[in-house]
Order: sequence, then C-alpha cells, then structure tokens
Amino acid sequence: MAKTLDVLASNVGSARGTELLVVDNGPAGDTQAILLRAESRLGIPVRYLQESRPGLHHARHAGAAAARGEVLIFIDDDVNVSENWLSAHLEAYRNSEISAAGGPVVARWESTPPDWIEVVPDDYFSLLDYGDQSRPIQGAEGINGCNYSILRESLFGAGGFHPDSFPDPSMIWLRGDGEAGLTRELLSRHERVMYLADAKVFHRISDERLSITSLSKRAFAHGIENGYTFARKRHCRAWSLVALYLIGLAAALAIAPAFGFRSRSPENIARSELARARYRALRSYATRLARNRDLRMHVMMNTYLEEFATEANKVRTY
Repeated sequence: MAKTLDVLASNVGSARGTELLVVDNGPAGDTQAILLRAESRLGIPVRYLQESRPGLHHARHAGAAAARGEVLIFIDDDVNVSENWLSAHLEAYRNSEISAAGGPVVARWESTPPDWIEVVPDDYFSLLDYGDQSRPIQGAEGINGCNYSILRESLFGAGGFHPDSFPDPSMIWLRGDGEAGLTRELLSRHERVMYLADAKVFHRISDERLSITSLSKRAFAHGIENGYTFARKRHCRAWSLVALYLIGLAAALAIAPAFGFRSRSPENIARSELARARYRALRSYATRLARNRDLRMHVMMNTYLEEFATEANKVRTY
C-alpha cells in the first residue's frame, strides 16, 4: 500500500474537491502508520475506515457509504496509477450520460514471467486492455475493480458490487462475479459505461502468483464466479444446477483428449491444470447450490448493499 500512496501523492495533490478513503478490510496493524506518513505528501483529506466484515464487496460498499463525493473511484493497494489517471476519470463525468468507467490495467511483473504465462487468461491477473481509444464498452466486455469509477447514485441504484474475493478460504463458495455483475446490471438499466484509454494503472504481480499452484487456485475461484453468474441468470432453478454440473463434467472429460495426447510442454501443462481446477469448481459449486438453500438465497439477493451503522464503521480523518 505504501508504494501506491507514494504514486498517488504525485497524481492527486492538485485535484480540488478530492478525498482519499482507505478501507482496511484485514487490519494488519501498520495501515494507520503508513497513512500518517503519507498524509503530508498527498495534500488532500485522508480518511481511514475499518470494515470488519470479510469480503471485498463489504470493503467497497463501506468506502462508498462513507465517501462524500459524487464520483467514486476504486483502486487496490497493489497498483500504481499513471500520470493522467485521475484527470481521465474525472473528465469522463463531464458527460452526464456516463454512469461508470474504467481503464487499462497493465502488468508490472516482479521479475520476468515464464513463456507459458501467455496461456493464462488476463482475468487471472486482473489485466485489461481494449486499445488506445476511449469508447463505450460493448457486448461481454467489462472493466476491472482495481481501476473502476462510478457515480455514487448509480452504484446504490444498481444494488452495489456483487460478492468477490474473501480472505478466508473457507468462504470461497460465497464468491460472486464482483464488478462484472455490477457492470452488467448497469448496462441492463441502459446506463453508459466507458473504457478510458488514458486512465491506466499498473498492477504489481509478485513471483509467487506465477506458480501453477497459485494459478490453479485462481482458476478454481474463476470457476465459482462463472457458476455464480450462470446460476443467478437462471434464478438457481433445479434444471440450471443440473446443467451447470453437466457443463463442468463434460468439459473435464474433454481435457484429456485436448491435452493428453500433446507434448507435455509447460504451456500444455498449464492449460490442463487450470482447466481441471476451473471445471472441478463448476461441479462442486453446482452440487453445493443444490444442497444448500442459504447459498441459493445468497446468489439471488436483489442487492448486496447493507446498512452502514455509524458504530460499525470507525472513520478517522488525518
């Protein structure tokens, strides 16, 4: 987080009417100290918020509820922002038709990645690049949560972010499709979402995230996200859960013919392991949905926004 704040200090200092709100969703003890050191360099109001409920969507919603501005811009603590990042986001909302926007997310590798990394979907690293021209997003395109802005009224009107990652691995079945689900909801309401070519961020990716073990965990989580989207669109009807399971099973059975008779190259090994993890997740998720009524209710919630009681959120201004 300290690196992100250092870059922000040179990017947002002259932005009038801007505030920085840091939501601590897993207090480690040093966040407040880092903010105190950074506050004098930032030149804008800095507020610290603790959100004890696990889950990225809880942190995002807590920040949105506490924020004072009309435009909310979300980033993660492992990104650096480009020189024009903030101005590009704010400029977009001069157009009253824009409800949300996001920009490119470029990898900043800790060290040179292996050649086989090309077979890993960009989503697994939260990367995004739709080119050098700003334009409305279309079709199945989306924008990533680590570089996501939205009008406050649009966020709350659309029911907020869908569930995303959880710090506790045992809660992985509560995952949803995060900002992708929110963006689809905005589009279904005929609200305009923009890709901003100049609003670029650089995502720092550590070496430990490049192992097959780590990427398989990400692929498993991605399978749950896919299952959530599939089941929610079909209202968790029984036939849809059977279909979800069969999709996962059929895809798993196709993996061996697809990769088993090819050379055991690093690329094919990576493809095979990630596919196995993803489709195993689909089958497991379908089974859990069929057996667990509470999980089905969680998937079908109309909104994931909660009431934010003052005593639950401790906001401190430095």
